[in-house]
Parts: sequence; structure tokens; C-alpha cells
Amino acid sequence: MYEARDSLALMLTGATVGALSGLAAVALNLSVHWMESWRNHQSMMMLLVLPALGAGAGILIQRHLFRDQTGHGVPDVIESVTTGRGFLPRRLLGSRLISSFLTVGSGGAAGLEGPIVVSGAAIGSIVSRMLHVKQRRRMLLIACGTSGAIAGIFNAPLTGLVFSLEVILGEWKARNLVPSVTAAVVATQVSRMLMGNKIPFPREALDHGFIDIPACALLGVICALCGRLFVDMLGYSHHRFSGIRLPRFIVAGIGGLCVGLVGAFWPDSMGEGYQLIAAYIEDSPSGSLFLVGFLLALRLVTTSLTLGSGGAGGVFAPSLVFGSSLGLMFGRILQWLQLPFASPGAYALMGMAGFVAGIMNAPLTGVFLVLEICGGYDLVLPLMMCSLVSMLTWRFMKQGSIYTNDMIVKGAYLKRGSEAQLFADMEWSELVQEVRLIPETMTLGEFVDQYGTSQDDLYGVNDSQGKFTGLLFSRDIRPYFWDRDMYPLITMSSLVHQGVSLTSDQSPVDAWNLLGSEEAVPVLNSRGELLGVVNKIKLFDTARREMAVHEES
Repeated sequence: MYEARDSLALMLTGATVGALSGLAAVALNLSVHWMESWRNHQSMMMLLVLPALGAGAGILIQRHLFRDQTGHGVPDVIESVTTGRGFLPRRLLGSRLISSFLTVGSGGAAGLEGPIVVSGAAIGSIVSRMLHVKQRRRMLLIACGTSGAIAGIFNAPLTGLVFSLEVILGEWKARNLVPSVTAAVVATQVSRMLMGNKIPFPREALDHGFIDIPACALLGVICALCGRLFVDMLGYSHHRFSGIRLPRFIVAGIGGLCVGLVGAFWPDSMGEGYQLIAAYIEDSPSGSLFLVGFLLALRLVTTSLTLGSGGAGGVFAPSLVFGSSLGLMFGRILQWLQLPFASPGAYALMGMAGFVAGIMNAPLTGVFLVLEICGGYDLVLPLMMCSLVSMLTWRFMKQGSIYTNDMIVKGAYLKRGSEAQLFADMEWSELVQEVRLIPETMTLGEFVDQYGTSQDDLYGVNDSQGKFTGLLFSRDIRPYFWDRDMYPLITMSSLVHQGVSLTSDQSPVDAWNLLGSEEAVPVLNSRGELLGVVNKIKLFDTARREMAVHEES
């Protein structure tokens, strides 16, 4: 009965977060497409300066109005989940919607999916704070927000669900399904009510044969290699722009101006690039192999300029453009062999799945995305093979995904299922044990009178303002216990053990790391007062129970 009530509560909260995330996705989608329509009717001079104005204004608003100093956002969401914090600033909701609207709508070569994921996650975090839920439930509501955001922006509920489980949570547990599925369904329904139930890239049915399976495996390798090139270009661009000693909104404006210089002559190198994807899937005869490769190179440059300079946007849409470009070129080369391969348009679909699977380390996300936004169920076998090979090739070359690589380098990424991540999911209230508090001015004689018969092995010592100064172990008192001459001479301050302490805003992972060298670790609140002590026995016992919960989920 309790589990049924808990599941119902999860469904209701998931539906709430999904509805709000769906509304945010629709608002961002419609506003950007309106701005793109307006931009397409402007002069060449306007096309040149608009990306600079949009990117600069977006970052100015993001950093100075919303005080949002973070990067592209999705890594912050993943770090919040894996480290067990589960709190995202409320300002991320409005900050990412407005800054990405200005950046992408004005012509920046980036996607909307990354910013809307951050906004959806922020919605989940806000709802969790309003409901005062526990830490593990906060993680689930953040996953609900990302699930609803992706489902709403793509009209793809399965993709939203798989993305939240595969990329954000990084684990497949039964307890994660109920709220995430509900959020994806509700967000998709909201999107369909407001924007219509349509596949973003409709197409005719495509055939494939056995010969296409090894071919798409080779395409998976190519997608992973080109994905590595894109990530390296993005990193190089970010490094170069970060060295410019100017305000960040001016730097973003410079990057936008460079994009405008390219886009004024080749407009297809700007914006999300969905018009290119539609043409490539149809295998438009007007686009020669050279032109497709040229536009691919241009978009690699403009996307690196947009995001590397600090512009607000994501890598989802660019990945689809790059993948469809690679797939189309690969398919046209296969045509020259005069063998019964599938059409180049089919390989454009496979390239989309392969590129996403590679750089995001998420093969199921790549497969389900193409299945839903292109109706690619007739190509499910080659899609699966291309995505799998791309992911495996990527893992040979690089640690983590495009979202987690920097976190791994900094040591901030906690692998799902590891001991560190297990403790990150805990709350301090599950770990700390209260201890007796004594003043540092207490003499040994006073201590013996009050606690001489106590069985406690550990005490906390405070100063006159009530702030924690250190731990007192009973073994430190025993040498003086029978020497009554020392009773009035020794105070607790002279016996206190001043070791390492933690604050309540730190993660329990830090306690796990410290207990290798410390017998007990005190945990303090923001005022420097002792909340309790974490020891090895309590930590291991809680970990054992936590593992049992995970195994049952």
C-alpha cells in the first residue's frame, strides 16, 4: 500500500514537472522560429551584425541580470545529480531561455536542446524545493525536468525518457521510470496541443539490406572520429576566446560577429540547421558532394565560434546536422560502387544517430531520437549498429562524453555505481551521529564529575560563542584520570583534537575520502556549530543499507 501511494505521488510530481518543462520547450521553440523567420528577410548587413548583437545581449543578460556565471549548462546538471546535491539555481530557468533565444534566434550556430534541458532541470529542482523532498527524490525530479524538456522540444517522449536515464541519471532503475515516463508523456502532450502532433522530419520509407550492416558500422567509426574533431575544435575555440581580457558579453559578441561574417555569404552555416537535415534526408540533388562537405566544414567552424566564445546554446542540433552531413556523403560514395546499398538519405539518418551516440556516449538516445523525429523504424537495425560502433570507437579515444569529459579531468565526475557516487546520494542526516558538547574552558575535574561514568568515547568541544573547536577522545583523558593533582590544571582546550572538518553544504563523498586517514569527521553548519560526527562504522552501515535499496530498485 505504501509503495502504491509513493508511486502515485511520484506520478503527480512528475506530471507537474513535465507540464512546466513542456511549456518552457514550446515557448522557446516558437519564439526562436519566429525570430529566425524575421531574420531570413533581413539584408546582408543585418545578417552580419545580428549574431554579434544576439550573442552579446544574451550573455549580458545571463551574467549581469540573472547572475548566471556557469557554462553551457548540461554538465552542471549532470554534476548536480552525480554528486548528490540536486540543487540548481532558480535563475537558470529564465537565464537559459532568454540567452539561447537571443543567441540562436539571431543566427548563432547552436541548438536549443541543451538550454531547454537546463531549464527543465531547474524546474525539477524548484519543484523539489517547494515540496521539501529528500535528496534521492530531488534527483528524480531533475530527471523528470530533462525528460519533459527533450520530449517537448522534439515531440519525442521515448527520446526524452531515454536521455534522462542514459545521460543525466546514468542508471536504469525501476524507481526512476514512474516519474520520468509521466513527465515525458505530459510534456509531449502539452507540445502536441500547442504546436501540433507532427514528426519534425517526415520522409518516405527507405529500404536496407544485409550489406548495409557492415557499411553502417564503418559509418559509426567515421562519426566518432569526426565527433572527436568537433570536440577538439570546440575546446580550442573556448581556450582562445577565454584568453581575451574583455567582458564576456563582448567576447560572445566577437564570436557572433565571426559567425555573421561567414553566414552573410553562406546563410546555411547559421542557426540550428534543421533545413539542411530535411534536405539531406531527402537526398536533395541540388547539393553536390563537395557542397555538403563544404557546409559541414563551415558549420564546424561557426558552431565552435558560437559556443567557444561563450554563446548560449547546445550541441544536440549541431550533432544532428554533422551526422546527417557525414551520412549523406558516405551514402553517395557508396553509390559509386554500384552495389545495392541503401539510399544516401538512409545513411543521413544513420549518421545522425551515430554522431549523437558517439559524442554523448548514449547509443539508445541516438537510436530513439532518429526513430521518433524521422519515423526511422524501417532502419532500426542499421541505426542500432551505427550507434553502438560509434560509442565504442569514442570510448577508445576519449574518457566520458562531451558533457562529462571536463568533469572527469577535474575529478568532479562520480561514476554511477561507484562507492563515491553511492555516498553522494546520501544526506548528512543519514550519516551524522550526535555527540555531547562540552565547553573548552571545562577543567578535567569538572569533566570527571559530570561524565566520569559515561560510556561515550567521543565529545565535541565548543568555545564561549558556541562554535566548534575540535573533538575530544576519551582515550586522551585516561592518562590523567587517576592523577587528581591535574584535575584543576587541565582544561578541555588543551586535550582537543583539531582535525579536518566538513560543512553541511559539502557532499558526503568528502567524508568517504577523509575517513581513510581520520577516525571521525565533524560536520558543521554555516555558523560553525557542530551538527554531528561521521565515523567509519556509521558510514559503512549506511552504505550497506543504501546498496540494498539500490539492488531492490
